Amino acid sequence: MYISKCPHRFSILGGGSDINWFLQKEGWGCCLGASLKKFNYVILNKTVSDRGIINYSNREEYISTSTISHPLIRSALIKSKLDQKLEICSYSEVKAGKGLGGSSSFLCAFQASINSFKETIQNKYQIATEAADLEINDMNLPIGSQDHYLCALGGINALRFEKNSLSPEIISIDKTLEDALINYLNKTVLIDTTEVHNSMNILSSQQKNISSFSQIREIRDICHETIKNLTIENLDVNLTDAINQSWEIKSSLKSTTNEEIDNIEKSITDIGVKWCKLLGAGGGGYFLVMPKMEQNDFIKRIEDLKLKAFKVEVDIQGLKSQSF
Repeated sequence: MYISKCPHRFSILGGGSDINWFLQKEGWGCCLGASLKKFNYVILNKTVSDRGIINYSNREEYISTSTISHPLIRSALIKSKLDQKLEICSYSEVKAGKGLGGSSSFLCAFQASINSFKETIQNKYQIATEAADLEINDMNLPIGSQDHYLCALGGINALRFEKNSLSPEIISIDKTLEDALINYLNKTVLIDTTEVHNSMNILSSQQKNISSFSQIREIRDICHETIKNLTIENLDVNLTDAINQSWEIKSSLKSTTNEEIDNIEKSITDIGVKWCKLLGAGGGGYFLVMPKMEQNDFIKRIEDLKLKAFKVEVDIQGLKSQSF
């Protein structure tokens, strides 16, 4: 039996600049983000049945991998040339479509379990690359690769993306500053808008909108300058300014918000926040918020609005796998 778990992720700065259509035009992108201590779990085992069995939000039985309905599982098994019948079970601590990199988290965990089954040795970075290559190149999905690395690597990471290269450069962050960033982010709160988004549709529509390029370029440049100039002394001020500026730009992108999300944002900011941003491509999911008051008091105020919220905790370890 092979069990893997991979954290979700939350992005802080630079979102959108890792997507191929942006990189092909602009040449490079960068992002800052972290792993979230909310996990996808994948269990993989040989089956005694004459059919393969897959349990996720649905249940499937299969004779041939080509007949599997779940697109990520089917594509990963075909690419791995794993033809034998397996029992696969997955579950997540977060619903899909919430802007927390759920598909990337799942795929990294699934790839790690496949590697364990095949006795293939890869580190977390290599597994993230395999997962990104599958979704972007094999499945032709209009997404970037930051999610796979932010999920798999653990902790907080600054990444630089280059045209015609799937694998990003990991930008070095001083250990003391990294610890300060993690402590800072552990003071934030995630608030569920209750809306579920379709990131593929949103990203495709943004690609067709020519103004998206200049807006994402601005978001990228803010991220780049912030990473370059960030210190422990200016951390709060610089991140607050950068996130607020980036969110103002991102919220103007097509399909990022709607009237209901705007109303939720106003209710949140009226309570008192330093910054507030919607995660993922937009259209729903979670707001990431730095409250001005203590976390527990803020969450109580949010719950009074009939919204669900929880404290953020950065996951340090990232992707993990174990066999029994």
